[in-house]
Amino acid sequence: MKPIVPLICPETGESLQPLPMSDDISNQTTALKASGGRTYPVVGGIPRFVAPENYAAAFGLQWKTFRKTQLDSFTGTSISRDRLERCLGGFDAVRGKKVLEAGCGAGRFTEVLLSEGAEVFACDLSTAVEANLENCGESQAISFVRPISALFRLHLNHSMS
Repeated sequence: MKPIVPLICPETGESLQPLPMSDDISNQTTALKASGGRTYPVVGGIPRFVAPENYAAAFGLQWKTFRKTQLDSFTGTSISRDRLERCLGGFDAVRGKKVLEAGCGAGRFTEVLLSEGAEVFACDLSTAVEANLENCGESQAISFVRPISALFRLHLNHSMS
């Protein structure tokens, strides 16, 4: 999948290129490399900017084990949809827009955002982002990443086209 926003090196600000060379990040991508040589692993099509084990590891285990528990599409309810609509003041706020979903977990709000026409850049400190990929990864309007430990250090290139 092609990231909906260009990814840049959090240390240098340089553009990151998938390895092996490609325009997209896929299961065959092994790393992202900056022109200065700094590399970041890509596992299962998800760029990794944090160490595999951190304080959020238990969340990743929880959401990978029970990945569909909070999905409206699985439970047959509209709990997540109703909550998100109330918090956003309506879905017009996201339709046709690029949305950074920080703390995406297994995708309870991701699936709603996608169904309402948003392009989603889903981030999670834990490996729960892998459950989200399994739940919502069929959409072409989504990108996944495990960000660096502090979200403010997740550098996104602001020249989005």
